Amino acid sequence: MDGYIQIYPIIGLMAIVAAFVMKGPENINNKKTSALQFACLFHFVIAAARLFQGHRGEFLGLAFAGKGVMGYLKVVILLTVVGAVVICLWRYVGSFVKKYSEIYAFAILLTIVCFGLPKLEITVAEGCIATVAAGIYEIIRCKKGNDPGKSEQNTRHDQNDNKALDPKTVVIIALLWTVTLVLLAPAEIYAYNKNGFMFRFGDFFPMLLLFAVLFLLVTYLAARYLWKPSMRNAFGFITLFYATAVYIQTMLLNGEMTVMEGTEQVWTTAQTAINIAVWLIILIGFTIAWAKIGQRGKLCVITAGILTALQLLGLASILFTGNVINEKKMQLTKEGMFELGRSRNTVVFILDTYDVQMIGAVEASDPDFFSELKDFTLYDNMVSRFGYTDGTLPYLLTGILAESYGPEQYEQSDFLHDLHELAPDIKLITEGQYAEYTDDGLIANRTDDYDVKMNFGKTVDRMIDCGRYRGLPFALKNLYGYSQTDLGVLIDDTDAYVFGTDDLFYRTLKEEKVKVDDSLTDTFRLYHIYGAHSPYYLREDMTYDYGSEDPIAQWRASMDIVYSYLDHMKQSGTYDDATIIIMADHGPNVKQRAGLERLGISFTDELRPIFFIKRPGEQNDTYSVDHKDTSHDVFCATVIKSYDESDDKYGKAVWE
Repeated sequence: MDGYIQIYPIIGLMAIVAAFVMKGPENINNKKTSALQFACLFHFVIAAARLFQGHRGEFLGLAFAGKGVMGYLKVVILLTVVGAVVICLWRYVGSFVKKYSEIYAFAILLTIVCFGLPKLEITVAEGCIATVAAGIYEIIRCKKGNDPGKSEQNTRHDQNDNKALDPKTVVIIALLWTVTLVLLAPAEIYAYNKNGFMFRFGDFFPMLLLFAVLFLLVTYLAARYLWKPSMRNAFGFITLFYATAVYIQTMLLNGEMTVMEGTEQVWTTAQTAINIAVWLIILIGFTIAWAKIGQRGKLCVITAGILTALQLLGLASILFTGNVINEKKMQLTKEGMFELGRSRNTVVFILDTYDVQMIGAVEASDPDFFSELKDFTLYDNMVSRFGYTDGTLPYLLTGILAESYGPEQYEQSDFLHDLHELAPDIKLITEGQYAEYTDDGLIANRTDDYDVKMNFGKTVDRMIDCGRYRGLPFALKNLYGYSQTDLGVLIDDTDAYVFGTDDLFYRTLKEEKVKVDDSLTDTFRLYHIYGAHSPYYLREDMTYDYGSEDPIAQWRASMDIVYSYLDHMKQSGTYDDATIIIMADHGPNVKQRAGLERLGISFTDELRPIFFIKRPGEQNDTYSVDHKDTSHDVFCATVIKSYDESDDKYGKAVWE
């Protein structure tokens, strides 16, 4: 919340002061209206200033995160100057400011309803549009002449028109949108996919509640003090249609929705066309009802009230029966994740989705790129038992083949217990769900007591976007698609490992380095990183470019992370005597291969996840390739035999 809890109270307080000074203590009429008008003006000024300073692509509160006292003092000075100028010129610019604030508040709130939280460039663009529109309005008004009496008479007539929505009705409609997209949709998505979220329900849902309250409050203030009846009608109609159509889409039209894994879901042309047609029918029906029914307020209140009540029942069911409040969730902490023992260490890197065919694609542009792995052997006919991580990781950690994994499979397995006997310090750096059912004491970094600090603006925006993806028509869904990396960046700080943040993993590695802990003897480390998984935004400088995908750049970057780790091992003296495995959980699935085809990279259906291994003492001039057929079935034996070659309990190791 850093930044938000400073800048918005400053804007509000300065707006109240400006309204008080302009009206004077003896005249309290219209102070609320004037304060809101100044708040709109100040909000635009501050957004423009931060955008000019280079904070493109951020929310206003986030742009002030970490700002010192002097920074906020400059804000106060800027707003004081702007407010003083406007107050002095009020007789000339007052009408303009009123119209500007009306349009600006309408644009901001409607953007939030239909598209998302406006970032700085959008906020400034809307302020510029409101400025131009208000200026044009003033020019036309001046040319026609101003008749205050006539204007006041028309206003009273509009307010008495039974087709004009009152502020309370506007808020009821806004409540429907809020419950639909801000509260229920994220709650349902989380409740049905809890394992896909590293953070807990209590880490993000209070932020959504706070935003919902603030949104309703601002909407009421705008409808009550800034908007004329025509503006209230426009906002009410658009918001009611949008929320109702989203509800119908979610309940009746979505059909089968695939897992969000960084690739776009594809619908047929017929499905997309029919879906758009349904939305058009809903829009036409709303338009006819809006035009024909005399008392629009009753229509809006009844429609919004019924849909809101139905969804509040669903939300209550999730909160009280969905096991999300005060839930205990196991996570794997980052503490000491780069510490190794002074004797035998086995290190496993799992680069998600990295296939042998990707090696060929990278070597085509840089034949020497994999020379860093000269001491390794590549088994290029390795086969995974599963085509997805949720199957592979539990299989590697249990050695038990099953259709799905739960407590039973972990209870049946001796692997982690036997490994713990050989390597008393086991740390898994992966998603916490894969250690959920392991016995206490086996995994050194497993805990249900961890801290998460989430970013307010990013969290609210992304969680609402998750709801938009679910609720929008097929033609627009992929505009709001999301992956695990999109959820990971919502976290500002945590002591648990966040999968999908390879850039942070790399920076932490560079800072902490691989170190020897003399209190440890034999250790086992498993690092699971995003690797070669789509979407391909990671670049070789370990930054993300969300404007385009570059698969080869990401494949190189993920391997560069491994190279950096190996360099640190050499510097710490742990490289030569260690067993090091660099592998993948699976290759790219059908959707991912189709995405690569669109990017000009073709793969065959013969998927072979990478499997490099270096045994203690191995030294070569270039990496060797073993073409024998093998599979992940040898993983448990390979790990156990890296400590004790005479242990045949799990069969043969990959090199045998």
